[in-house]
Amino acid sequence: MMRMLRMLLILVFIVPHPAFGSHIMGTLTHDGLPLVGVPVTLSVESGTIIGTKLSDKNGQYKFDGLASDAYVAKVMLQEKGYANNPSLKTNLEDAAIDSLDLRVDSNLGRKLGQNMIVGRKGEQVDTWLGVPYATSPTGDLRWRAPRPVGIWRKPYAAVSHGSDCPQQVSRFTELPVSYYGQAVGDEDCLSLNIYAPQDIGKKPLPVMFWIHGGGNTIGSSRSYDGSVLAKKRNVIIVTANYRLGPFAWLRHPALDRGSLNDKAGNFGTQDLILALKWVGHHIGTFGGDHRNITVFGESAGGANVLSLLASPQAQGLFQQAIVQSGSLKWATKNHAQNDKDQGGHKLSGRELVAQLLLNDKLAKSREEAIAIQNRMTADKIRNYLGAKNFYDLMQAYPKEYGAVFRMPTLVRDGHILPDEEPIKVFQQGRYQKVPVILGSNRDEMKLFMFKDPEFVHNHQQSFSPIKDPGYYEKASYYTSKGWTYRGVDQIAQAMHKNQPGQVYTYRFDWDEEISHGGVDFSKALGAAHALEIDLIFMRPRHFLFSRLGFLANNKKSLPGRQMLSQQMSRYFTDFARFGSPGGGLESKMIKWQPWNAALTEPSGLIFDTVKDGGVRMANMRVDYQKLKEKLQNEQGFPGREQKCSIYLRTFGSDSFSKKFCMSLF
Repeated sequence: MMRMLRMLLILVFIVPHPAFGSHIMGTLTHDGLPLVGVPVTLSVESGTIIGTKLSDKNGQYKFDGLASDAYVAKVMLQEKGYANNPSLKTNLEDAAIDSLDLRVDSNLGRKLGQNMIVGRKGEQVDTWLGVPYATSPTGDLRWRAPRPVGIWRKPYAAVSHGSDCPQQVSRFTELPVSYYGQAVGDEDCLSLNIYAPQDIGKKPLPVMFWIHGGGNTIGSSRSYDGSVLAKKRNVIIVTANYRLGPFAWLRHPALDRGSLNDKAGNFGTQDLILALKWVGHHIGTFGGDHRNITVFGESAGGANVLSLLASPQAQGLFQQAIVQSGSLKWATKNHAQNDKDQGGHKLSGRELVAQLLLNDKLAKSREEAIAIQNRMTADKIRNYLGAKNFYDLMQAYPKEYGAVFRMPTLVRDGHILPDEEPIKVFQQGRYQKVPVILGSNRDEMKLFMFKDPEFVHNHQQSFSPIKDPGYYEKASYYTSKGWTYRGVDQIAQAMHKNQPGQVYTYRFDWDEEISHGGVDFSKALGAAHALEIDLIFMRPRHFLFSRLGFLANNKKSLPGRQMLSQQMSRYFTDFARFGSPGGGLESKMIKWQPWNAALTEPSGLIFDTVKDGGVRMANMRVDYQKLKEKLQNEQGFPGREQKCSIYLRTFGSDSFSKKFCMSLF
């Protein structure tokens, strides 16, 4: 057993360009010695197994004659006494040569109660990847509250990321285009990743718990490498998977069973709560301070941070919160589960069952499917849903842009989340009052517009010119301002009344992308949604997707991004360390003042390069009423329909907005 725990495993993937005949090869070693006779199984992302090879006398294996695809190599370490078989992924479409080192280092063994995990040593940072924090939510545990992880009895090799949760593939993922619209993932996906500096010292370090975005229907913790931020800012970074789409948020009367937590739904929220409990209980083993945990997340991740602030079940699990481009929108139970002609959402629980009946050709029309469903008992509906594999369930949802289908998520269940308008929860002070940062990006909506056929000539092309630049800028201006008001200003105002001096806001303004393929990306994307993430994680050479990295990793853009990354990461980690971003530990940095209710005073910090004014305090509040008046009087739209559309996207489809739109015709 001790020899097994001292095993050193190294996997090196080499992927030549497909044009030269692709192959994947690697080497396995035990403490520098070849690991002989270990099975390595290669499959494509869709699940088809290519074959299995045994490592030879030198610990090497090789797969030849591979086509362009996404591949998963699984190393059968269970045969060597481990509790799991770690996997690595690679994409032959994108990589000419792809080298991946996978190590199991025995001196990174950590006891977690009765369990043992072994991690991987890197360059000045140690990692434990794919650590299960819950029992697999499969079988009878599908659509149930997460259960704590069981006992493994053997060491767990936490050396590769866990499976992604089921989701549709989109252009926002790194999989080949041929996968777009398909369902991928594994329901056994509740794992987290830990990144820790190697020289921690005696004092435990602040912990930053990252929640990924993706509309609560796509995304994965594997996309966010916390190693550089952990190493350079001396913090512990934790990233976590949580259930997505129907596996996280589906509500149906037939699923109303079990404990109070089981009946509440919001399983994605409950996953995050359990992950935070795991961190609070175990993070000290990795050098982290369980009394100083900051939750931070972007987009849906930011919305989930707000839900944790409001959830009675999450109280006391963290001490600071950062909301990046978040939102505060919860569905009612009626909206989430009922038929759409009974006030339900078009993608509600009952509408899902109706669509499945149609897909299975058990009904010829939606009306017939609803009638059949009405005659089914709760047990029969539950069994019908439970028998569906994740692929069939995902195929019942529309293939929308980015695979972020708009089903109801974050439901006002009355137990995990209060059953009332969320803004009122914050206005009335019934939330966890910890120091908070709220922020948005100046051009939020451009991420969703630059591939939208409404705005570009050919949305199928990687780089398509904008049809009407004037309309494009107007649409982005108003809809992005609306996002800032709802995701920052309105919430900051509510929180400020209950915890003055503890609320901080920012706006991200970086927009120095280069032009390419006839497209000026400083205009097409600008300071779009999600572009701040790589700078906070201290990865300025990266840019959203690997195929767009050249927009930032160039002589024109990179120097400013590197400096801005240094500043942003310092502010964020100082906030995690002290509960206040202040001016950072570097005296040259601008002092970040808290939100001020006075309309004439600066309200927050602008993040930008020196070229465009630098980091500075400014009054960035959005006057919602003046914004409405400005849009009402705005000229230059292509037509009345476009103006109405932008109005509804900015201010919502309430009765006033609909009345205004009617007045245009």
